[in-house]
Amino acid sequence: MPVEGYRVRVKLSKFYIVRGPTRPRPIFSVPDWPPVRAPAPASACPQWGPVTVELPLPLPFSYLMAQMLVVQQAVQMAEDGQVEHPADALDAMRERFLLPGVAAPFGWVTRLRTFGKRVQNTTTSLGYVYWSDDQQTLSYRELHLSIAGLRRFVRTQVELTQHKLEQLFLVHEEEAREVVVPRLVLAQLADSPTNNQRGWNFLRAPQNCKALPTTGERWLLDRVLTTDRLRAEWVAVRPSDHQVVWDTAVVDDYLQQVDGFLEQLLLVVHLTGGQPARATELLSIRHSNTVCGRHRSIFIEHGLVSMVTTYHKGYSMTNSTKIIHRYLPAEVSELVVYYLWLVLPFARAVQRLAYGDSDSQGGLRSPFLWPRGHGPWDSSRLRVVLQREAKTHLQTKLNVITWRHAAIAISRMHLSCGGFKREYGADDSAVDQQAGHGSWAAGTVYARGLQEAPGHIEARRVRYQAVSREWHEFLGFNPGPGVRKRARNMENSVSRKAQKQQPSYVTVEIDDNIEL
Repeated sequence: MPVEGYRVRVKLSKFYIVRGPTRPRPIFSVPDWPPVRAPAPASACPQWGPVTVELPLPLPFSYLMAQMLVVQQAVQMAEDGQVEHPADALDAMRERFLLPGVAAPFGWVTRLRTFGKRVQNTTTSLGYVYWSDDQQTLSYRELHLSIAGLRRFVRTQVELTQHKLEQLFLVHEEEAREVVVPRLVLAQLADSPTNNQRGWNFLRAPQNCKALPTTGERWLLDRVLTTDRLRAEWVAVRPSDHQVVWDTAVVDDYLQQVDGFLEQLLLVVHLTGGQPARATELLSIRHSNTVCGRHRSIFIEHGLVSMVTTYHKGYSMTNSTKIIHRYLPAEVSELVVYYLWLVLPFARAVQRLAYGDSDSQGGLRSPFLWPRGHGPWDSSRLRVVLQREAKTHLQTKLNVITWRHAAIAISRMHLSCGGFKREYGADDSAVDQQAGHGSWAAGTVYARGLQEAPGHIEARRVRYQAVSREWHEFLGFNPGPGVRKRARNMENSVSRKAQKQQPSYVTVEIDDNIEL
């Protein structure tokens, strides 16, 4: 479609209209159907030379042609002076057909969708959860999980993550970690949740500078430069100009180890934090405040790391988000703090020393705990590691959705704070809220049993803490002396206050034969 001054570029399944040196502006996307390669005649585009045109399969061909016609019309309107830029030609179409409340097919589609969502939310799904007679073995679809096996699995994953962290400390086989690595006392760490300074996290709190034996910014770097075996492995002196050169192969290998540790850490956080989060929710966690004013997601409280997520499912209907707190057990909290304190500064430093400021090896400068470029990891990373480890250690199939159902079913059966609520009109269970949905959705969709018939602020933070603490104790972790009891007492106090605010009613039965 050669139009003077413009050209249409198809790249990554997106149509772009390019004008001069300006940045391409996306018009719309097309599905990623398998392409069909066909040589185009050179006469079609003489200024471009021989090219290869990629077209989808014949089935969506008319759909693709319709979009190309829209692009051609937009370019023509810009040539005629009707719009400033071809992308602006879509505004009139959007205002005619894509705004709610207008008499257009799009309005009918949105109303039909709303009706369908209402039917879905009031219709129970099929039940697949089945418990053994002793309530110690859970079956859900292709998943068969025993409570003892789950506890061994979680403990094994934590030990594997601890071993990967020890490798990142560059501890030799003949060295004792207790002698080499600085000691960390989580109970002595403090936090300032209201600090919104850019790049700030709890490690920068003035109280922690006294509690930590070293700042951590140069501990691993100084260890490499002062230890003979590490210095010979990591750096060399260039004979020509006597400059210190870092071995990029060793740096790349270390960064791969960091990536493997983060993958293992992602799994143990997902398993031990309480009711499991969605993958996109968990991967959005940031360890530091960002330039755009986004607050960090990792805090420390009473010696435990707290991860706070904001989930936006249903935001268009409720105009509110779900702010959820998940507390990690002490063993996992220690892994997170050690990584942010000692490993991450060293990984950033050696990446910069080996490759300069190009940041060609990834996004360790990103504020995300699991970074990829300037954003977080893809959700498939959690699915892959969960499936792999479950197949290896549990000999069963387990993915993110299956684990969400299993964790909810386990909480209902074995946790006092996760009892099944059949009065859906009452306040939502804290377990259900931590899973990212209400008690109604939990009762009608998630972890439904075979026997169930079809149809049939601060206080929240304290409740979330109680849920996480009880989950830690169920998995075999030490919940901490007195903390669980204190959280329970605070939760009971909040419940009593809520009951006092409830108005009392008197039920009176009237005989139908009495005339009023």
